Amino acid sequence: MLARANRVRRVPRPPHPLPSDAARAQVAADRTGFRVPPGSPFNDIAESDTHELHEPHEPHEPHPALARAPIPPDLAHLHIGHGRGDELLHALSKLWPNTLVPNRAGTDIATRAKDIEDGLTDIVDVGVTALANPALVERLRTGAPLNTHGGTPCLSTLQLN
Repeated sequence: MLARANRVRRVPRPPHPLPSDAARAQVAADRTGFRVPPGSPFNDIAESDTHELHEPHEPHEPHPALARAPIPPDLAHLHIGHGRGDELLHALSKLWPNTLVPNRAGTDIATRAKDIEDGLTDIVDVGVTALANPALVERLRTGAPLNTHGGTPCLSTLQLN
């Protein structure tokens, strides 16, 4: 998906359907999301030019290229894997009309909650923290300690508190 976003970042509309177009044809747009993980090393992906997606690079364009990408605005949410500076999130939170879900993999809940407090988003991705803590909402509500994830995709690496 990111490779496709890289190829179409400078055209007003992609010359071929986006994966979200196929999903929208089968499921209502308001139940469909679009996930974009620019610069994510997940699954050994190595891309060296994603800075172009994160930073404004033309004087007449105040927003990063990804914020101007032709993602259909009627989708329920935009889920963005994000680990860089906040310029992209600030631009997306202003331009994206629906729910923006930043995924700050590897950060704690307090760091993620700050995105809500700062008005960047209404919801955050809690990922493996939820898997490691089946009663996550109750633990957060009561201030109970959280189990930590061992840092691998295998759930057997959970560290119980």
